[in-house]
Amino acid sequence: MLLPPIHRTLPKAQCKRRYSSHVSKFYPSSKTRAYPFQMTKDQALSKLGLVGNVLGAGDNFWGSLGAFVLPGRGFTPYQPKSIQAVYLPAWFIDAEVQAHVWESKRESDDSVKQTVTAFTSNSYMPGFSIEPLSRISLNCDALTNNDTVPWSDHLSVQNGEHIICQPFTVAPLALRDAARSLSLKQAQITEGFRLDPSSVDVQMLAAYPVLIPVWLAQYEQHWTPGQSSTLTLCVEAWNRWGPRVFAEVPEGAFGAATTQFWPVRMITSEGAPDTAVYGPYREETQEFANMNLLCKSDSKNRSARLNEWINNAAGRQNAIRSYESRYYSQADGATIDWDDLRIREFSDEEVSQNREYLSLGTHVSMLRNIVDTLSSTDEHSKVIAVSINFGKKKQEDSTESGSSLPRLGGLQEEDAVKFLKAQLEKAQEKRETKRPEWLTEWINRTRTRSEDSKEH
Repeated sequence: MLLPPIHRTLPKAQCKRRYSSHVSKFYPSSKTRAYPFQMTKDQALSKLGLVGNVLGAGDNFWGSLGAFVLPGRGFTPYQPKSIQAVYLPAWFIDAEVQAHVWESKRESDDSVKQTVTAFTSNSYMPGFSIEPLSRISLNCDALTNNDTVPWSDHLSVQNGEHIICQPFTVAPLALRDAARSLSLKQAQITEGFRLDPSSVDVQMLAAYPVLIPVWLAQYEQHWTPGQSSTLTLCVEAWNRWGPRVFAEVPEGAFGAATTQFWPVRMITSEGAPDTAVYGPYREETQEFANMNLLCKSDSKNRSARLNEWINNAAGRQNAIRSYESRYYSQADGATIDWDDLRIREFSDEEVSQNREYLSLGTHVSMLRNIVDTLSSTDEHSKVIAVSINFGKKKQEDSTESGSSLPRLGGLQEEDAVKFLKAQLEKAQEKRETKRPEWLTEWINRTRTRSEDSKEH
């Protein structure tokens, strides 16, 4: 099954969470926002019927095909044993992270250590650990183009349907600790490029809790005469056309054959059915990270390599479950602190303010890299190759860049450095004026806690 039976309310074990003043029997924070259900049950049945019929060897192919191609025209699709509207919790993440990395060239065993800054806008993390959906990124450009609404309990019933509200069981607040716990082997991003786990420092983290609507349906499959079992299918419901369908694939040769009917993205599992992803944006189902790395040299496309490394880790079987067990185990009483200032509402005003601050940070980092490069005594290092690929996640979307520094309006190098240092100072001052109030408060609180711990 894609999801086991889901609790309609928060489990008792989670009642120890710190609550905001917001009162809800489903979600404890007023910061939570939801994408409304745009797909009705009948529309979901029309979307899922054809896939369910093919994967389950059903007896209503033509009716299912008609309902799929011409929904609402009187065709009756293959019917599931059950169908349920569900809200799945997720996190969108904006962040600025600094760390040390080691870089080496193939022709040399020498490694160069440098400090890099990574900015992320609209990265994704599931808010639950149930597989295989917790291994899938439900984020895509089309989703974020839709509007969210503040969560209210009346949203638990839409279009006359009662919606199961899956609770948040994990949050991104422990990601820095998870990164610092990596071994040196695990921190090998790619050949010649390795992270220093102990150096990871999160300068800013804005975590936005959102609820993503889906329909879950169970279909019987009859590939073996005299035997039947159940397959679970899922369709996204934030759009009436249901962009993507996620389906359990029957085991054996019959199951493999059914995936040849449409273009599909396969997510394999050990000891569990594989998952097939159909529809547009299927290639984005393993894209969790949207990191943009700023360093003195990015000629080897470090941003794409970093994203690939994170995506592979996040999409690994049991990855989120292990993270939950380590940092949010109910047995240990570890829960999400919803009063943490880093949890922010996914509103236009909040997101715009946070991302403006991040954008100014990229400008500051670029200027600093240029100044450092110009000031270097190593002539070979005086090549600027800064990669800014916001919104580009795939390796092939980025291109290698690198060129000798131009003369700035005929200025001598020393004058150019002075000019750029002045520009850097102005950029830093401007960014300080745009720092969100919550971030200033968070920094002050963190500094106070650090000083108190040193005294004791």
